[in-house]
Amino acid sequence: MEKPLLHWSVRLVMAFSVLIGIIFVVLGVVELYFWRHWALGALALVSGFLIFGNLLLLSSLIRGKNHLNAVVFSMGEGLIEVDTRFRIVSFNPMAQKILSASPGQLLNKDIRSVINAFENNAKVAERDHPIVKAIGTGLKVVADLDKDLYFEDFNGRRFPVILSSSPIVLEDKIIGGVIVFRDSTEEKRFEEAESNFIATASHQLRTPLTSMRWFSEMLLLGDVGKLTKKQSHFLERVYQGAERMIKLIGLLLQVARSEAGKIRIEPVLTDIKEAVENLVRDASAKAEEKRQEIEITAEPSPFPKLAVDQEIFSIVVRNLLDNAITYSSKPGKIIISLSKNKDEVEISVKDEGIGIPKKSQEHIFEKFFRADNALAYSPDGWGLSLSLAKYLVEAWGGKIWCVSEVDKGAEFLFTIPESGMQVREGWARLNE
Repeated sequence: MEKPLLHWSVRLVMAFSVLIGIIFVVLGVVELYFWRHWALGALALVSGFLIFGNLLLLSSLIRGKNHLNAVVFSMGEGLIEVDTRFRIVSFNPMAQKILSASPGQLLNKDIRSVINAFENNAKVAERDHPIVKAIGTGLKVVADLDKDLYFEDFNGRRFPVILSSSPIVLEDKIIGGVIVFRDSTEEKRFEEAESNFIATASHQLRTPLTSMRWFSEMLLLGDVGKLTKKQSHFLERVYQGAERMIKLIGLLLQVARSEAGKIRIEPVLTDIKEAVENLVRDASAKAEEKRQEIEITAEPSPFPKLAVDQEIFSIVVRNLLDNAITYSSKPGKIIISLSKNKDEVEISVKDEGIGIPKKSQEHIFEKFFRADNALAYSPDGWGLSLSLAKYLVEAWGGKIWCVSEVDKGAEFLFTIPESGMQVREGWARLNE
């Protein structure tokens, strides 16, 4: 970016223009005053005023440009502008600082070679570079903390970034692009600390709760003598409370590990229709209790096998199926559909339950979020199962979304790439 000062050549032109303007005005006044060549005098006077008007307009434009440059110079984020050939045409000091670069290392260089981007420890292909995607698609590209995107500076240091990349459009034509980014190391460190705290706290809580459940189960089974009806009632509540807390802690651990990107994904070739049938069988008791019929459809038939991590796949389907059963308020049908599209497999879980209000749908996958009607219908939920499903689906390279109307049910859909789930390194399995 140019410094917010007037270049000496611009100052010289403006001074010369002022001089010419004064000469024209004086000449015009003299000619009109003595009435010698009134037409020439009028023309000179008008020309002088036009010159001064243009100078005022130019001065206003320069002040505006200087103000914009000053704002860009003062930004806490790095900003880089490129042309349609991805050559860097301007940048601000913060971009230099973040990238540990000198002006000569940036100006007129191809941004694809200047900024190496990494995602999940793998170098991002040129076609997937944020600025390339923005210019190529004409759409804004955003990466937040969940994206796990890293840049590499000129010293070889990799650091997480939060960025926004957009095309520059003039008269309906893309003439370049701009990328605004910042080093999110501190945010990433805080997020990891939060996840580690949840994981540690969950581990510390699970051990005494497991003991509580075990001892209460022993007492209920009469291992230490016969209990009165009142004693059995209270012990049953203790046992159920311990079960519920252990389940919550397990969910917290799963979410913490997923957020931290520490989960291993180990795909194996699987008959996913059969896997879904097994999960439906496991959920049949709860479904019968809520008077729900579960139907499975698959197209084509026989449905092709797919490389999936069986544990992670089961958790996602189980969470969506459990959600469908829980929020079905009247006898009805839950349909699980498997279909194969051009380059992905799509699985949906559709119910006839209470549905999700429109205002809540954009938040439905957020951690701890629950829609108002869900809270009123079933106060005991935690708002974690859907956020966990989203983390897992996106971790294997899929997409997840929902379609719903209040009192008409909800449909949750997710995809798996036709090539199968992406292998992901990590130090833990989800349920370890």
